[in-house]
Amino acid sequence: MIGSYQIFLSAFILLQALSAIIIVPFNKIIYRINVAVLNKIQRKLFLLSGLLVLVFGGFISLGLHFFYHLDVDSMYYFVGILFAFPAFIYSPIIFLFYRVKKEKEIVIINYFGAAFNLILTLLLVFYGDPFSAVIASAIVQWGMLGWYIYRKKEIINEIKLSDI
Repeated sequence: MIGSYQIFLSAFILLQALSAIIIVPFNKIIYRINVAVLNKIQRKLFLLSGLLVLVFGGFISLGLHFFYHLDVDSMYYFVGILFAFPAFIYSPIIFLFYRVKKEKEIVIINYFGAAFNLILTLLLVFYGDPFSAVIASAIVQWGMLGWYIYRKKEIINEIKLSDI
């Protein structure tokens, strides 16, 4: 059961990594464009990522079924999709943090997220099954997304002040 969980979560972590692969070519542009253009890019990325995560979530389901003979309840695929999706939204926001030299805050948030994920995983797995760790990971990803969105307005204000 634990091995199945690891294969399952690894597939969705790879899907989550796709968010960085999509945004990295625009790295230099993100440092130079104004906030209004960045918001347009983020809206388009939101729509594109919703489609990508659903399609690739389906491919992951088929791949795990046919290649690994891993039959997992569809609810977990839904949670896996919920796990992967936030990274597509907060990736451009993270580049805003880099733009105003707030890398330390990103590291702190990621360490906090990892610690919270560990605690939540231990609790949910203790009272559930190993796949409950996927639920814990999704909860943490949405929490991190909430933090980045909350901080985005302040970061944008810093960018606007630095552009003056």
